[in-house]
Amino acid sequence: MAESQLSKFLRSRRDRLEPRDAGLVDMPRRRRVPGLRREDVAQLAGVSVDYYTRLEQGRSSNVSDSVLVAVAKALLLDPDEREYLVQITRAHAERHIVFPQADETARRLLRWISAPALVLNPRLDVLASNEPAELLLVEGDSAAAQRNLARIQLLGANSRERFPDQRVIAHEFAAHLRMMTSRFPFDDALTTLIDELYSHSASFRAEWESYPVRSISGGVTTIDHHRWGLLSLHYEVATVTPDLQHLLWIYTATPGSQEERTLRAYATSSPAADTPPSRLPGSR
Repeated sequence: MAESQLSKFLRSRRDRLEPRDAGLVDMPRRRRVPGLRREDVAQLAGVSVDYYTRLEQGRSSNVSDSVLVAVAKALLLDPDEREYLVQITRAHAERHIVFPQADETARRLLRWISAPALVLNPRLDVLASNEPAELLLVEGDSAAAQRNLARIQLLGANSRERFPDQRVIAHEFAAHLRMMTSRFPFDDALTTLIDELYSHSASFRAEWESYPVRSISGGVTTIDHHRWGLLSLHYEVATVTPDLQHLLWIYTATPGSQEERTLRAYATSSPAADTPPSRLPGSR
């Protein structure tokens, strides 16, 4: 699996660059292929074509840090992509991941947040939430049993109507989950989740094939709520613990917007409360 990941990843990053992007002169006699050739990357990284070819094919063991840095620079990788390259290149000790539950510190934090907020693990399982998040995301349907934010927004009942930005959502989740496969390559639950999303969500399948790699940090999304109508909301994601195994996901609104007034009105009329996993999605 690691070899296949490495080969697909490096090819995808070669294909997205043009010679001029990497500072190469596009000679008229160049073979017309999309993106950079292996020869181009080898030249930019200062290694032989044969060595880079073996690296891309997963046939080069014990790759040095300096070579990985050089390849990352040649392909103009961002920090998340560089981490992903290192993780999938290195041999991993087997790790069967059991993510911890939300502790009292995380739950206490949720009680003080009036905006919709959740605590997730890296595979986006919902460990804890407050009352506004329950009302915003679940609406009492079968999604509550799915216990995972990606399943709720891409596979839940009426998810396409409730979360109309399916392509954007799928892109964010695909990029994040791809990143997590490099950090937790032996997590069976993560593999199961990705397989399920790939099989049942056309939007996720298309985005997964485009090979995005990025840790989720925030963005803008649209939610069509049965009581509040169409809401354009911001979401911010931060780590709660130093080991990066708890993520705090908070929905906010543009200052002065109708969405802000709606969220504040609900927060003042119904104080946020920590929600046990039996009500809003909890951990698997």
